[in-house]
Amino acid sequence: MSAASGPARRYAKALYQSAVQDKALPAVLQSVHLLQGAVDESLAAALSDPRLSRKQRATVAVNLAQAVNAPAVLKGALLALAANNRLGLLPDVLKATEELDDHAANRLRARVESAQPLTAAQRTTLEDILRKNTKANAVELEEITRPTLLGGLRVFFGGKVWDASVQGSFQSLAEHVRSSLNRLEA
Repeated sequence: MSAASGPARRYAKALYQSAVQDKALPAVLQSVHLLQGAVDESLAAALSDPRLSRKQRATVAVNLAQAVNAPAVLKGALLALAANNRLGLLPDVLKATEELDDHAANRLRARVESAQPLTAAQRTTLEDILRKNTKANAVELEEITRPTLLGGLRVFFGGKVWDASVQGSFQSLAEHVRSSLNRLEA
């Protein structure tokens, strides 16, 4: 799981379990995804403002729920966050909820940085490699083009990094040369 705080994970777990129990998981996950796109760190900081009254926090929670047409279980979670002055945890709660679903579905999310956009064949090959090496049932790739890599790619998943970029190779070679020179001087 992510670096989400203990309270954020607890709220996410309660939300996820309630959504499963209410048979509202697909709708909750859709609303969670929409909220993730809308709630950034600066908004979360504003939601944490201690000067917001309980009524103002509840109004914000209701407005957020309405904005994404949230199912009742998610609206309830937002109101619980507001009542406990924890709306600032919302980005972490949303991420942790998504991670719980990924874990339940044995799904791996990976970020791929490449110098050029991946072709369909490259994407399929990478997904197959990740599925085989992680034993995930499904792989979802987020692709980012970074021309500074010069060639190759970097894959970030589950706290790991696979660096098969030209830039990474140059850095690795430079570190190896420095290490060899340091040993020769010693």
